[in-house]
Amino acid sequence: MKLFIELHDHEEQLHRDLEWTFSTETTVDQLKDKVASVFQINPDYQRLFFNGSRIRANTLHEVGVKGEDTVVVKHSNIDVWANVVKRAADIKSKDTMDQPKAAQHTLELIELLVKSNFFLYYHNLLDEMERISREAEEYFGGDRTTMEMATRQYFFDWLTAHEYLKDPRSFDIYFGRKIGGIHSGCIATVCYDGTNDIYLIKTHHMGPTKSSSKPTSPPDLREVFAYVLLEAIGLGPKCHFFGPPPGMSKTTLYIGTKSILNLKLMEVP
Repeated sequence: MKLFIELHDHEEQLHRDLEWTFSTETTVDQLKDKVASVFQINPDYQRLFFNGSRIRANTLHEVGVKGEDTVVVKHSNIDVWANVVKRAADIKSKDTMDQPKAAQHTLELIELLVKSNFFLYYHNLLDEMERISREAEEYFGGDRTTMEMATRQYFFDWLTAHEYLKDPRSFDIYFGRKIGGIHSGCIATVCYDGTNDIYLIKTHHMGPTKSSSKPTSPPDLREVFAYVLLEAIGLGPKCHFFGPPPGMSKTTLYIGTKSILNLKLMEVP
């Protein structure tokens, strides 16, 4: 008798299929071994279904499988993938402070799937997984922890490379709250060898804001040029440009401007 075996995802989309000849004496374990040999899914990770119900019997005859019937196979981690898709869609609606945490959880679930070789069996889901990963990473751009980590690493490397930092043990940064503006940012007091430099750290113009941790678009080079030009002609502060650590947002740019002594904020009526 002929049996059709189909590999489905969480939305019952067909990914692979095969035909197999069986008898009334064929066991479920034999079916799992066949699935393993063709789909390469370990029997321990297989979930078999017939007519919408999970197969838990010992033989196909006990289940009621007959010739020309179809048995559906799903990887045991398919529910994890469904959770990834749902969480990825929900991140945007969360509070700004909760978005990076939700994104991190989504990436951790994807890592679990990758380690279990899930996408070797569902290779058609690879593009969607990569898209979700990229979008989740972008939510770290406006996260305060990420910003402070990037600032600390950048200034340590910059001071070391320019030989301004003589004693690495003296290096530290104290972070304060950024006042005003819609963009994510902070005040960073960079301390080294008895020197204290104060910088305003903010995201680029179309970057993460206080209402969303994800940038709306990559940095505009015209904005960078304006900062560099004003500094070059003596009408702007010393500027630094750097990004989040590897594996995080690829479209967020941090702009660090050095505090100008006795600078007064313009009052706008």
